Amino acid sequence: MVQADQIKKNISRLFLSGLFLLSLVPSFWALSSNYAEVFFENLRIGNTYDLSELTNMPFTLGNGQNKVIDMKIEVLKPLKNQLRSGFEPIPDVKWVVVKDTRFTVAAKGTFKTSIKLIIPNQKKYLGKKYQVCIETAEVHTEGGINVAFAVTSKILFSTAPVQDALRVTKSKQLKLNFKMIPDVVYLDDVVLGKETEVKNLDGKPVQLVNSNDSEIVAILESVLPDSEMFNLMPEYEFSPDAKFLKFPSGSLAVPANAKRDFPMTVEFPADPKYAGKKYEFFISVTPEVENQNVTGVMYLRVLVSTQGASKSKNVNPSSQGNTGSAVKP
Repeated sequence: MVQADQIKKNISRLFLSGLFLLSLVPSFWALSSNYAEVFFENLRIGNTYDLSELTNMPFTLGNGQNKVIDMKIEVLKPLKNQLRSGFEPIPDVKWVVVKDTRFTVAAKGTFKTSIKLIIPNQKKYLGKKYQVCIETAEVHTEGGINVAFAVTSKILFSTAPVQDALRVTKSKQLKLNFKMIPDVVYLDDVVLGKETEVKNLDGKPVQLVNSNDSEIVAILESVLPDSEMFNLMPEYEFSPDAKFLKFPSGSLAVPANAKRDFPMTVEFPADPKYAGKKYEFFISVTPEVENQNVTGVMYLRVLVSTQGASKSKNVNPSSQGNTGSAVKP
């Protein structure tokens, strides 16, 4: 097996992206995963990869409900409309092995498991780009199995074009252990044409938490994400312009095992078409780590309503700080 400390040149990069989904909104937001979409580049055929070792964190599922639930994991080939451009479905779902496929999760609890990716040693798989889906679902067993809600994680990877093109060398410890508190920010009654400081409804600022043993410098950017990747919160629409959300600086340095406030402002043009609206902004937070070929990207949601819109129903978002993926109702 290729170990986590042997992959610096085997794996060029990894992207993790996602959101921790609220447990206090309607039940279809109640499941979460810390792997929304991951991308591994230049994997070698004939090797087995433990994704938990590569990312320095296990595949973690969250139950945001106030009850114990049974969950199941299934490895699936993506449908045509789920495929990323340039990728094809994984040839065989047996390439992906999940340690635990049926389990119980405590109320407001999490469950951790591992995923292995096994690439056959056949030259026909050289230079390919594949995608596979990991679907985690709540299962009701009363009167037969009935899947209620599900969260889908996408794993994308490319294989090296030449079998022996990559050398195995030692890699530094990965620095993906960071989070944001809260995971989702609500801001109501924003006045058009006026720059407004973004804080949560409880008045507390957003904070970036670094749980690594060394400093990270996070690169901040307001982005318009792929609409297929994230489900919007009820009553909200994507932000009309990512540039309406601003930062004093494009980066934020956070010392080891510390946290820092995450300042930002929002300003809409004084145009009536933005009045009485509810918008979701997405902020990408990327740790800039020197000489590290594995990079994590986290997304923070900022839910903004302008004057005239109804008030936000959820005033106490989760503070657990996990990443996750979009839920299918």
